[in-house]
Amino acid sequence: MIRFQISTTLSLLGLLIATPAAFAEPNLENGKTKFVVCEACHGKNGSGSKEIGAPRIAGQNHWYEERQLHNFKAGIRGTNPKDAFGVVMRPMALTLVTDQDIEDVVAYFGTLKPELLPDTVTGGNVPNGKEIFTVCAGCHGDDGKGIEVLSSPRVAGIPDWYLLRQLQNFEQGIRGTHAGDIYGRQMGVMQKLMLKDNQAMLDVIAYINTLPKE
Repeated sequence: MIRFQISTTLSLLGLLIATPAAFAEPNLENGKTKFVVCEACHGKNGSGSKEIGAPRIAGQNHWYEERQLHNFKAGIRGTNPKDAFGVVMRPMALTLVTDQDIEDVVAYFGTLKPELLPDTVTGGNVPNGKEIFTVCAGCHGDDGKGIEVLSSPRVAGIPDWYLLRQLQNFEQGIRGTHAGDIYGRQMGVMQKLMLKDNQAMLDVIAYINTLPKE
């Protein structure tokens, strides 16, 4: 019941604030050119790198990636001094001068075949994580692939160390507090309701690691 109420509320909110934008057809050649900057951290196939703190971008939902790039450009993300990796990411996003550049590079991400990185987060309890995830699934899907109408991104297959860092950022108010980050604020509320300590975070990530990564 809780899951249904959350999904319905967020779905209605997403429909109310959605503002579709019109772009030309994505230019993959331009996207490939713009990707040169991204490749330095995220790798040639977009798999990411734990050493650099760069997440997987290949295979993530394109609408989510577009929104995050816009957020970095607008200073909604990447301006909190406690978000060391976000601070590094923001000037990279600023190299995408136009909205069409963002559309193009995200379309290029979609052509990449990521290498699935090994799980590294330990100490989680899968059965408990599965129980917690029944609520998370109301937004992110039972398979963890994300739900566009709810603007909730893929979590399955995203490196576990990155998921843990983002959950900790939400917990500490490093992410999800900016007035312009509507969906981040929603996630911040859910994080506080469902993941009240670090063990709960480890548990839900342990369960996410059991989902098909693709």
